[in-house]
Amino acid sequence: KMTDKEANCTITGMSMLHVDDDHPRSSGRAPLVEMRTMTVDSMSTPEPNERPLSRENGEIIGTSVSGAFRGIPLVKYDQLLAVFECPVCKNLVSPPIPQCRKGHIVCNGCLPKLRDICPICKQRFANTNNTKLEDVAKAIAFPCRYRLHGCQDVSFLHDRRLHEDYCRYRPTPCVYASRGCNQVLLFKEMDEHVRNCSHHGSGSVKLTNTNPKKKKS
Repeated sequence: KMTDKEANCTITGMSMLHVDDDHPRSSGRAPLVEMRTMTVDSMSTPEPNERPLSRENGEIIGTSVSGAFRGIPLVKYDQLLAVFECPVCKNLVSPPIPQCRKGHIVCNGCLPKLRDICPICKQRFANTNNTKLEDVAKAIAFPCRYRLHGCQDVSFLHDRRLHEDYCRYRPTPCVYASRGCNQVLLFKEMDEHVRNCSHHGSGSVKLTNTNPKKKKS
């Protein structure tokens, strides 16, 4: 039975189910389930083990979902990202998300190579995409695909593709590839490489990496 204090508590965020195990299970009675309310009055204040989600330029876009609220984990972020991992190339998929008849997904880059056969269950791919997973993807801040190269940028889907097109950590062929240089470097290393490239020859190349849609501060 709820106390008057609990009954009058304003629910501003979430409710919790509490199972009262004081009753022996051997009695055949189901455990007493009591609804307890939790007033969420400081959701904007990160817990000590939370960390801010930020863009490469330092802009804070939210709080890490791998944190917790009053000791309650919100989301297991690494496991959530694993759901979006392509089983072939291990990159994170983004909409449109193709699926096989059993619901397994792959990225659009690998799909043409699979000849309509799922690499996991060998079923054929369905004619429809995984729309529910696409909706979830729109609500998640994903790490940059070049995170293994050192990029720490985190972007929501509508910004992610544009960031990756201009990411300083993206692998880039040398600008003198047409002259015989076969080096592939991170874009942020290209300026120094170009100055010392043995295929430099006469003339110079000016490197630009300006995002035309990036907001100026």
